[in-house]
Amino acid sequence: RLPSRVWTVHPSGLTRTCSTGWPLICSPICAASTATLIAGFFEVVAAADAEGRAADHAAALASAKRKLRSVPATAAPFYWAPFVLSGLR
Repeated sequence: RLPSRVWTVHPSGLTRTCSTGWPLICSPICAASTATLIAGFFEVVAAADAEGRAADHAAALASAKRKLRSVPATAAPFYWAPFVLSGLR
């Protein structure tokens, strides 16, 4: 089952949603790791757009998660695992 937030944005015309069922700001480290993950996700998407090719959003999210896993302070799944991509490819 998708988080209820996903159901509210898909009918509005969005085709993809990156979401989490966890609180986004639960500590300074958690807030910073969320910002890092989302920034990394959109960096990959924007780079594909700038090159005139379709972005692979699943690969962008996986790349952003790998970046968090490579940093000892955010390597635990608590920081990166709750984020999921839903919608059309």
